[in-house]
Amino acid sequence: MSISDRHVKWTCLVLACAAVLASVCGLPLIWDGAYQFVLTLRDQHPFFYLTRFHTALLWWPCVWVSRFTENLTVLMLAYGLPFLAAPAASLWAGWRIVRRHRPELAVWAAFGVTAAALPGQVFVINDSIWQQTLFWPLFLAMFVPLSRAGKCAVALLAIFQLVHQVGVLLLALALLAAMVSAKIQPHRRRELRWQIAMAGVFLFLAVAKTAWISIPGWAGAMFDSYAAQQATWHEAVRMLSHSSGALPGLALMWGAAGVIVFRGRARWLVVLIGLGAVMWTAWAVQPRIWVGAIDYRRWVVPFALPFYACAFSEAVRPRILPQPWRGRVCLALAAVYAFVLGIQSLEWRREVRHLMTAVQKNAQPLVTPADAPWMRGTPLDHWGATALVMAAEGKTPRHYFAYDEACRAALLADPPQIALWSLHHVPPDPGRAGYYDYRPLLQQLKNERESKHPIAEGERPRL
Repeated sequence: MSISDRHVKWTCLVLACAAVLASVCGLPLIWDGAYQFVLTLRDQHPFFYLTRFHTALLWWPCVWVSRFTENLTVLMLAYGLPFLAAPAASLWAGWRIVRRHRPELAVWAAFGVTAAALPGQVFVINDSIWQQTLFWPLFLAMFVPLSRAGKCAVALLAIFQLVHQVGVLLLALALLAAMVSAKIQPHRRRELRWQIAMAGVFLFLAVAKTAWISIPGWAGAMFDSYAAQQATWHEAVRMLSHSSGALPGLALMWGAAGVIVFRGRARWLVVLIGLGAVMWTAWAVQPRIWVGAIDYRRWVVPFALPFYACAFSEAVRPRILPQPWRGRVCLALAAVYAFVLGIQSLEWRREVRHLMTAVQKNAQPLVTPADAPWMRGTPLDHWGATALVMAAEGKTPRHYFAYDEACRAALLADPPQIALWSLHHVPPDPGRAGYYDYRPLLQQLKNERESKHPIAEGERPRL
Protein backbone atom coordinates (compact mmCIF):
# COMPACT_ATOMS: atom_id res chain seq x y z
CA MET A 1 0.00 0.00 0.00
CA SER A 2 1.39 3.43 -0.98
CA ILE A 3 -0.41 5.26 1.86
CA SER A 4 -1.18 3.80 5.27
CA ASP A 5 -3.16 4.80 8.34
CA ARG A 6 0.11 5.77 9.99
CA HIS A 7 0.99 8.23 7.21
CA VAL A 8 -2.43 9.87 7.33
CA LYS A 9 -2.49 10.09 11.12
CA TRP A 10 0.90 11.80 11.22
CA THR A 11 -0.15 14.13 8.41
CA CYS A 12 -3.34 15.09 10.25
CA LEU A 13 -1.34 15.63 13.44
CA VAL A 14 0.98 18.08 11.67
CA LEU A 15 -2.02 19.94 10.24
CA ALA A 16 -3.68 20.01 13.67
CA CYS A 17 -0.53 21.45 15.27
CA ALA A 18 -0.49 24.19 12.63
CA ALA A 19 -4.12 24.96 13.48
CA VAL A 20 -3.38 25.28 17.20
CA LEU A 21 -0.33 27.51 16.60
CA ALA A 22 -2.27 29.82 14.29
CA SER A 23 -5.13 30.09 16.80
CA VAL A 24 -2.80 30.83 19.72
CA CYS A 25 -1.12 33.54 17.65
CA GLY A 26 -4.52 35.19 17.08
CA LEU A 27 -4.53 34.65 13.31
CA PRO A 28 -8.34 34.16 13.23
CA LEU A 29 -8.65 37.90 14.02
CA ILE A 30 -7.04 38.96 10.77
CA TRP A 31 -9.13 41.22 8.49
CA ASP A 32 -12.88 40.52 8.85
CA GLY A 33 -12.19 37.98 11.60
CA ALA A 34 -11.90 40.55 14.40
CA TYR A 35 -15.22 42.17 13.45
CA GLN A 36 -17.08 38.86 13.48
CA PHE A 37 -15.38 37.82 16.73
CA VAL A 38 -16.37 41.04 18.50
CA LEU A 39 -19.99 40.76 17.37
CA THR A 40 -20.13 37.10 18.40
CA LEU A 41 -19.03 37.95 21.95
CA ARG A 42 -21.01 41.17 22.25
CA ASP A 43 -24.29 39.64 21.09
CA GLN A 44 -23.57 36.25 22.74
CA HIS A 45 -24.68 34.64 19.51
CA PRO A 46 -22.54 33.39 16.63
CA PHE A 47 -22.19 35.95 13.89
CA PHE A 48 -23.36 34.87 10.46
CA TYR A 49 -23.68 36.85 7.26
CA LEU A 50 -27.09 36.62 5.58
CA THR A 51 -27.60 32.96 4.55
CA ARG A 52 -24.05 31.76 5.30
CA PHE A 53 -25.23 29.57 8.12
CA HIS A 54 -22.09 27.59 8.95
CA THR A 55 -20.76 30.05 11.53
CA ALA A 56 -24.09 29.92 13.35
CA LEU A 57 -23.13 26.32 14.13
CA LEU A 58 -19.34 26.53 14.39
CA TRP A 59 -19.03 29.43 16.83
CA TRP A 60 -21.35 28.33 19.62
CA PRO A 61 -18.37 26.89 21.57
CA CYS A 62 -16.75 30.32 21.44
CA VAL A 63 -19.92 31.89 22.87
CA TRP A 64 -20.14 29.31 25.66
CA VAL A 65 -16.46 29.64 26.57
CA SER A 66 -16.73 33.46 26.68
CA ARG A 67 -19.20 33.17 29.57
CA PHE A 68 -16.52 31.62 31.77
CA THR A 69 -13.27 33.28 30.71
CA GLU A 70 -11.97 36.42 29.06
CA ASN A 71 -8.63 34.79 28.19
CA LEU A 72 -8.02 35.73 24.55
CA THR A 73 -5.94 32.62 23.81
CA VAL A 74 -8.71 30.31 24.98
CA LEU A 75 -11.29 32.30 23.03
CA MET A 76 -9.10 32.20 19.91
CA LEU A 77 -8.90 28.41 20.09
CA ALA A 78 -12.68 28.15 20.29
CA TYR A 79 -13.14 30.72 17.52
CA GLY A 80 -10.42 29.66 15.09
CA LEU A 81 -10.19 25.88 15.32
CA PRO A 82 -13.50 25.15 13.54
CA PHE A 83 -11.89 26.72 10.45
CA LEU A 84 -8.23 25.91 10.96
CA ALA A 85 -8.88 22.25 11.81
CA ALA A 86 -10.75 21.75 8.52
CA PRO A 87 -7.66 20.52 6.57
CA ALA A 88 -6.95 17.76 9.09
CA ALA A 89 -10.62 16.78 9.35
CA SER A 90 -11.09 16.80 5.57
CA LEU A 91 -8.00 14.69 4.90
CA TRP A 92 -9.03 12.15 7.53
CA ALA A 93 -12.57 11.94 6.15
CA GLY A 94 -11.25 11.56 2.60
CA TRP A 95 -8.91 8.79 3.73
CA ARG A 96 -11.72 6.91 5.46
CA ILE A 97 -13.73 7.06 2.24
CA VAL A 98 -11.03 5.74 -0.13
CA ARG A 99 -8.76 3.59 2.02
CA ARG A 100 -10.43 0.23 1.24
CA HIS A 101 -10.83 0.67 -2.50
CA ARG A 102 -8.44 3.36 -3.77
CA PRO A 103 -6.07 4.43 -0.96
CA GLU A 104 -3.64 6.03 -3.40
CA LEU A 105 -6.21 8.78 -4.11
CA ALA A 106 -5.73 10.23 -0.63
CA VAL A 107 -2.62 12.04 -1.84
CA TRP A 108 -4.88 14.34 -3.88
CA ALA A 109 -6.86 15.29 -0.79
CA ALA A 110 -3.50 16.16 0.80
CA PHE A 111 -2.66 18.41 -2.15
CA GLY A 112 -6.13 19.97 -2.03
CA VAL A 113 -6.24 20.82 1.68
CA THR A 114 -2.66 22.13 1.78
CA ALA A 115 -1.25 23.39 -1.52
CA ALA A 116 -4.54 24.55 -3.05
CA ALA A 117 -5.62 26.37 0.13
CA LEU A 118 -2.31 27.73 1.45
CA PRO A 119 -2.11 30.94 -0.66
CA GLY A 120 -5.30 32.14 1.07
CA GLN A 121 -5.43 30.10 4.28
CA VAL A 122 -4.11 33.04 6.31
CA PHE A 123 -7.60 34.54 5.86
CA VAL A 124 -8.80 32.04 8.43
CA ILE A 125 -12.56 32.61 8.50
CA ASN A 126 -13.10 32.86 4.75
CA ASP A 127 -15.99 30.78 3.42
CA SER A 128 -14.54 29.87 0.00
CA ILE A 129 -11.24 28.51 1.32
CA TRP A 130 -13.07 26.52 4.00
CA GLN A 131 -15.56 25.05 1.51
CA GLN A 132 -12.85 24.04 -0.97
CA THR A 133 -11.00 22.29 1.85
CA LEU A 134 -14.07 20.38 3.06
CA PHE A 135 -15.03 19.43 -0.50
CA TRP A 136 -12.27 16.86 -1.01
CA PRO A 137 -13.93 13.90 0.76
CA LEU A 138 -17.07 14.57 -1.27
CA PHE A 139 -15.09 14.69 -4.52
CA LEU A 140 -13.22 11.45 -3.81
CA ALA A 141 -16.53 9.80 -2.92
CA MET A 142 -17.56 10.16 -6.57
CA PHE A 143 -15.14 7.34 -7.51
CA VAL A 144 -15.52 4.63 -4.85
CA PRO A 145 -18.30 2.47 -3.36
CA LEU A 146 -19.77 3.96 -0.20
CA SER A 147 -21.05 2.33 2.95
CA ARG A 148 -24.18 3.63 4.66
CA ALA A 149 -22.03 5.61 7.10
CA GLY A 150 -19.99 6.96 4.18
CA LYS A 151 -23.12 8.14 2.42
CA CYS A 152 -24.29 9.95 5.56
CA ALA A 153 -20.90 11.63 5.97
CA VAL A 154 -20.81 12.74 2.33
CA ALA A 155 -24.37 14.12 2.49
CA LEU A 156 -23.50 16.04 5.65
CA LEU A 157 -20.43 17.58 3.99
CA ALA A 158 -22.53 18.46 0.95
CA ILE A 159 -24.81 20.58 3.14
CA PHE A 160 -21.89 22.90 3.86
CA GLN A 161 -21.45 23.49 0.12
CA LEU A 162 -24.69 25.50 0.30
CA VAL A 163 -23.00 28.18 2.42
CA HIS A 164 -21.34 30.26 -0.29
CA GLN A 165 -21.90 30.56 -4.04
CA VAL A 166 -18.60 28.78 -4.67
CA GLY A 167 -20.46 25.61 -3.76
CA VAL A 168 -22.20 25.76 -7.16
CA LEU A 169 -18.85 25.33 -8.91
CA LEU A 170 -17.68 22.59 -6.58
CA LEU A 171 -20.90 20.56 -6.70
CA ALA A 172 -21.00 20.90 -10.49
CA LEU A 173 -17.47 19.54 -10.56
CA ALA A 174 -18.50 16.56 -8.40
CA LEU A 175 -21.52 15.80 -10.56
CA LEU A 176 -19.49 16.04 -13.76
CA ALA A 177 -16.78 13.78 -12.33
CA ALA A 178 -19.29 11.12 -11.27
CA MET A 179 -21.13 11.19 -14.62
CA VAL A 180 -17.96 10.98 -16.70
CA SER A 181 -16.65 8.22 -14.45
CA ALA A 182 -19.84 6.24 -15.02
CA LYS A 183 -19.55 6.84 -18.77
CA ILE A 184 -15.95 5.66 -18.93
CA GLN A 185 -16.59 2.68 -16.65
CA PRO A 186 -19.97 1.20 -17.66
CA HIS A 187 -19.62 -1.66 -15.19
CA ARG A 188 -19.75 0.88 -12.33
CA ARG A 189 -22.85 2.81 -13.41
CA ARG A 190 -25.15 1.07 -10.97
CA GLU A 191 -22.65 1.60 -8.16
CA LEU A 192 -22.37 5.35 -8.89
CA ARG A 193 -26.08 6.10 -9.12
CA TRP A 194 -26.27 7.30 -5.52
CA GLN A 195 -23.31 9.66 -5.97
CA ILE A 196 -24.78 11.13 -9.15
CA ALA A 197 -28.18 11.62 -7.54
CA MET A 198 -26.74 13.17 -4.40
CA ALA A 199 -24.51 15.61 -6.31
CA GLY A 200 -27.41 16.51 -8.60
CA VAL A 201 -29.80 17.25 -5.74
CA PHE A 202 -27.33 19.43 -3.85
CA LEU A 203 -26.26 21.21 -7.03
CA PHE A 204 -29.91 22.07 -7.69
CA LEU A 205 -30.25 23.42 -4.13
CA ALA A 206 -27.05 25.44 -4.45
CA VAL A 207 -28.15 26.97 -7.77
CA ALA A 208 -31.62 27.75 -6.38
CA LYS A 209 -30.16 29.41 -3.30
CA THR A 210 -27.68 31.44 -5.37
CA ALA A 211 -30.46 32.63 -7.69
CA TRP A 212 -32.64 33.55 -4.70
CA ILE A 213 -30.06 35.67 -2.88
CA SER A 214 -28.92 37.33 -6.11
CA ILE A 215 -32.31 38.88 -7.00
CA PRO A 216 -33.41 41.73 -4.70
CA GLY A 217 -37.09 41.22 -5.40
CA TRP A 218 -36.91 37.60 -4.28
CA ALA A 219 -34.39 37.74 -1.44
CA GLY A 220 -35.53 40.94 0.28
CA ALA A 221 -33.32 41.44 3.34
CA MET A 222 -31.30 38.35 2.37
CA PHE A 223 -30.09 39.92 -0.91
CA ASP A 224 -26.32 39.50 -1.12
CA SER A 225 -25.39 42.92 -2.50
CA TYR A 226 -21.70 42.49 -1.72
CA ALA A 227 -21.44 39.33 -3.83
CA ALA A 228 -23.18 41.14 -6.68
CA GLN A 229 -20.64 43.97 -6.51
CA GLN A 230 -17.74 41.49 -6.52
CA ALA A 231 -19.04 39.43 -9.46
CA THR A 232 -17.37 41.48 -12.20
CA TRP A 233 -14.45 40.70 -14.49
CA HIS A 234 -12.64 43.86 -13.42
CA GLU A 235 -12.85 42.83 -9.78
CA ALA A 236 -11.71 39.30 -10.58
CA VAL A 237 -8.63 40.58 -12.43
CA ARG A 238 -7.82 42.98 -9.59
CA MET A 239 -8.00 40.19 -7.04
CA LEU A 240 -5.85 37.93 -9.20
CA SER A 241 -3.11 40.54 -9.50
CA HIS A 242 -3.34 41.34 -5.80
CA SER A 243 -2.96 37.71 -4.73
CA SER A 244 -0.33 36.69 -7.27
CA GLY A 245 2.59 36.64 -4.81
CA ALA A 246 1.95 33.02 -3.79
CA LEU A 247 1.32 31.67 -7.28
CA PRO A 248 4.93 30.68 -8.17
CA GLY A 249 4.95 28.32 -5.19
CA LEU A 250 1.55 26.96 -6.21
CA ALA A 251 2.77 26.36 -9.78
CA LEU A 252 5.61 24.23 -8.42
CA MET A 253 3.05 22.16 -6.51
CA TRP A 254 1.13 21.67 -9.77
CA GLY A 255 4.36 20.36 -11.21
CA ALA A 256 4.77 17.94 -8.29
CA ALA A 257 1.24 16.66 -8.89
CA GLY A 258 2.12 16.09 -12.56
CA VAL A 259 5.15 14.04 -11.57
CA ILE A 260 2.89 11.69 -9.60
CA VAL A 261 0.31 11.33 -12.37
CA PHE A 262 2.86 10.71 -15.11
CA ARG A 263 4.90 8.34 -12.96
CA GLY A 264 7.96 10.55 -12.82
CA ARG A 265 10.99 9.99 -10.64
CA ALA A 266 10.70 10.61 -6.92
CA ARG A 267 13.67 12.98 -6.92
CA TRP A 268 11.70 15.41 -9.06
CA LEU A 269 9.04 15.46 -6.37
CA VAL A 270 11.67 16.35 -3.79
CA VAL A 271 12.99 19.15 -5.98
CA LEU A 272 9.59 20.63 -6.82
CA ILE A 273 8.10 20.44 -3.33
CA GLY A 274 11.35 21.78 -1.87
CA LEU A 275 11.43 24.71 -4.28
CA GLY A 276 7.76 25.37 -3.57
CA ALA A 277 8.53 25.47 0.15
CA VAL A 278 11.36 27.95 -0.45
CA MET A 279 9.16 30.19 -2.62
CA TRP A 280 6.33 30.18 -0.10
CA THR A 281 8.70 30.81 2.82
CA ALA A 282 10.14 33.87 1.07
CA TRP A 283 6.56 35.04 0.52
CA ALA A 284 5.41 34.33 4.09
CA VAL A 285 8.19 36.27 5.85
CA GLN A 286 7.06 39.52 4.20
CA PRO A 287 3.59 40.55 5.39
CA ARG A 288 3.52 43.46 2.96
CA ILE A 289 3.61 40.90 0.15
CA TRP A 290 1.20 38.29 1.49
CA VAL A 291 -1.33 40.97 2.41
CA GLY A 292 -2.83 40.15 -1.01
CA ALA A 293 -3.84 36.71 0.30
CA ILE A 294 -7.16 38.28 1.28
CA ASP A 295 -8.15 38.19 -2.40
CA TYR A 296 -7.09 34.63 -3.22
CA ARG A 297 -10.52 33.42 -2.13
CA ARG A 298 -12.05 34.38 -5.49
CA TRP A 299 -9.57 32.12 -7.34
CA VAL A 300 -9.26 29.15 -4.99
CA VAL A 301 -11.43 26.84 -7.12
CA PRO A 302 -9.78 27.62 -10.50
CA PHE A 303 -6.33 27.21 -8.95
CA ALA A 304 -7.35 23.91 -7.36
CA LEU A 305 -8.53 22.50 -10.71
CA PRO A 306 -5.15 20.90 -11.61
CA PHE A 307 -5.35 18.82 -8.43
CA TYR A 308 -8.94 17.81 -9.18
CA ALA A 309 -7.89 16.86 -12.72
CA CYS A 310 -5.05 14.71 -11.39
CA ALA A 311 -7.36 12.96 -8.94
CA PHE A 312 -9.93 12.33 -11.68
CA SER A 313 -7.36 11.01 -14.18
CA GLU A 314 -6.16 8.43 -11.66
CA ALA A 315 -9.61 7.51 -10.39
CA VAL A 316 -11.02 6.55 -13.81
CA ARG A 317 -8.13 4.39 -14.95
CA PRO A 318 -7.30 0.88 -13.74
CA ARG A 319 -5.36 0.39 -10.55
CA ILE A 320 -1.70 1.22 -11.01
CA LEU A 321 1.38 -0.13 -9.32
CA PRO A 322 1.73 1.49 -5.89
CA GLN A 323 4.15 4.33 -5.40
CA PRO A 324 5.56 3.67 -1.92
CA TRP A 325 6.45 7.32 -1.34
CA ARG A 326 2.92 8.72 -1.60
CA GLY A 327 2.50 8.62 2.17
CA ARG A 328 5.70 10.62 2.58
CA VAL A 329 4.43 13.13 0.03
CA CYS A 330 1.36 13.72 2.24
CA LEU A 331 3.65 14.34 5.21
CA ALA A 332 5.87 16.68 3.20
CA LEU A 333 2.89 18.72 2.00
CA ALA A 334 1.60 19.01 5.58
CA ALA A 335 5.03 20.07 6.80
CA VAL A 336 5.27 22.82 4.14
CA TYR A 337 1.75 23.99 4.98
CA ALA A 338 2.45 24.07 8.73
CA PHE A 339 5.79 25.83 8.31
CA VAL A 340 4.48 28.54 5.98
CA LEU A 341 1.25 29.17 7.92
CA GLY A 342 3.27 29.16 11.14
CA ILE A 343 5.54 31.91 9.80
CA GLN A 344 2.52 33.97 8.79
CA SER A 345 0.95 33.43 12.21
CA LEU A 346 4.07 34.59 14.02
CA GLU A 347 4.40 37.60 11.72
CA TRP A 348 0.79 38.51 12.40
CA ARG A 349 1.31 38.21 16.16
CA ARG A 350 4.38 40.46 15.89
CA GLU A 351 2.42 43.07 13.93
CA VAL A 352 -0.49 43.00 16.41
CA ARG A 353 1.85 43.37 19.38
CA HIS A 354 3.51 46.34 17.68
CA LEU A 355 0.11 47.97 17.17
CA MET A 356 -1.09 47.26 20.71
CA THR A 357 2.13 48.67 22.16
CA ALA A 358 1.52 51.89 20.24
CA VAL A 359 -2.13 51.98 21.33
CA GLN A 360 -1.50 51.29 25.01
CA LYS A 361 1.34 53.80 25.25
CA ASN A 362 -0.99 56.50 23.97
CA ALA A 363 -2.30 58.61 26.82
CA GLN A 364 -5.35 59.56 24.79
CA PRO A 365 -8.31 57.14 24.68
CA LEU A 366 -8.91 57.93 20.99
CA VAL A 367 -6.23 56.50 18.70
CA THR A 368 -6.02 56.76 14.90
CA PRO A 369 -3.78 55.26 12.19
CA ALA A 370 -1.75 58.49 12.35
CA ASP A 371 -0.46 57.22 15.70
CA ALA A 372 0.86 54.06 13.98
CA PRO A 373 1.91 55.19 10.48
CA TRP A 374 4.06 52.07 9.96
CA MET A 375 0.92 49.89 9.67
CA ARG A 376 0.08 51.29 6.24
CA GLY A 377 0.37 48.56 3.61
CA THR A 378 0.52 45.75 6.19
CA PRO A 379 -2.24 43.22 7.00
CA LEU A 380 -3.26 45.59 9.81
CA ASP A 381 -4.21 48.25 7.27
CA HIS A 382 -7.84 47.15 7.12
CA TRP A 383 -11.08 48.38 8.62
CA GLY A 384 -11.02 45.34 10.93
CA ALA A 385 -8.25 47.03 12.96
CA THR A 386 -10.92 48.86 14.97
CA ALA A 387 -12.47 45.58 16.16
CA LEU A 388 -9.01 44.05 16.57
CA VAL A 389 -8.08 46.62 19.23
CA MET A 390 -11.44 46.06 20.93
CA ALA A 391 -10.83 42.31 21.06
CA ALA A 392 -7.28 42.71 22.35
CA GLU A 393 -8.26 45.06 25.19
CA GLY A 394 -11.04 42.87 26.54
CA LYS A 395 -14.45 43.57 28.03
CA THR A 396 -13.74 47.18 29.00
CA PRO A 397 -11.46 48.67 26.35
CA ARG A 398 -9.28 51.58 27.45
CA HIS A 399 -8.77 52.85 23.90
CA TYR A 400 -10.78 53.18 20.75
CA PHE A 401 -8.97 52.81 17.42
CA ALA A 402 -10.77 54.93 14.84
CA TYR A 403 -9.69 53.42 11.52
CA ASP A 404 -11.19 56.28 9.51
CA GLU A 405 -12.89 59.63 10.02
CA ALA A 406 -16.37 58.07 9.99
CA CYS A 407 -15.43 55.92 13.03
CA ARG A 408 -14.01 58.93 14.83
CA ALA A 409 -17.09 61.03 14.09
CA ALA A 410 -19.41 58.33 15.42
CA LEU A 411 -17.50 58.20 18.72
CA LEU A 412 -17.63 61.99 19.15
CA ALA A 413 -21.25 62.32 18.07
CA ASP A 414 -24.15 63.14 20.39
CA PRO A 415 -25.14 60.55 21.45
CA PRO A 416 -21.86 58.69 20.89
CA GLN A 417 -21.81 55.40 19.00
CA ILE A 418 -19.12 52.73 18.70
CA ALA A 419 -18.35 52.09 15.05
CA LEU A 420 -17.04 48.57 14.43
CA TRP A 421 -16.48 49.95 10.96
CA SER A 422 -17.84 52.95 9.14
CA LEU A 423 -21.23 51.35 8.32
CA HIS A 424 -21.93 49.42 11.52
CA HIS A 425 -22.44 51.21 14.84
CA VAL A 426 -23.35 49.74 18.22
CA PRO A 427 -24.22 51.50 21.49
CA PRO A 428 -21.43 52.05 24.04
CA ASP A 429 -23.29 49.91 26.60
CA PRO A 430 -22.00 46.33 26.92
CA GLY A 431 -23.79 43.25 25.63
CA ARG A 432 -25.39 40.60 27.82
CA ALA A 433 -22.10 39.07 28.99
CA GLY A 434 -20.34 42.41 29.50
CA TYR A 435 -18.61 42.69 26.11
CA TYR A 436 -17.74 45.58 25.30
CA ASP A 437 -18.28 48.41 27.78
CA TYR A 438 -17.21 51.79 26.38
CA ARG A 439 -18.90 53.95 29.02
CA PRO A 440 -15.70 54.50 31.09
CA LEU A 441 -13.82 55.54 27.94
CA LEU A 442 -16.55 57.99 26.96
CA GLN A 443 -16.52 59.43 30.47
CA GLN A 444 -12.77 59.91 30.17
CA LEU A 445 -13.22 61.70 26.86
CA LYS A 446 -15.87 63.93 28.41
CA ASN A 447 -13.64 64.79 31.38
CA GLU A 448 -10.76 65.66 29.08
CA ARG A 449 -12.93 67.95 26.96
CA GLU A 450 -14.26 69.72 30.06
CA SER A 451 -10.74 70.16 31.48
CA LYS A 452 -9.59 71.75 28.23
CA HIS A 453 -12.68 73.97 27.96
CA PRO A 454 -13.88 74.73 31.52
CA ILE A 455 -17.25 76.40 31.95
CA ALA A 456 -16.96 80.07 32.91
CA GLU A 457 -18.26 81.06 36.35
CA GLY A 458 -21.05 83.15 34.89
CA GLU A 459 -22.15 80.32 32.68
CA ARG A 460 -22.61 77.79 35.49
CA PRO A 461 -26.30 76.93 35.92
CA ARG A 462 -27.89 78.04 39.16
CA LEU A 463 -29.32 75.40 41.42
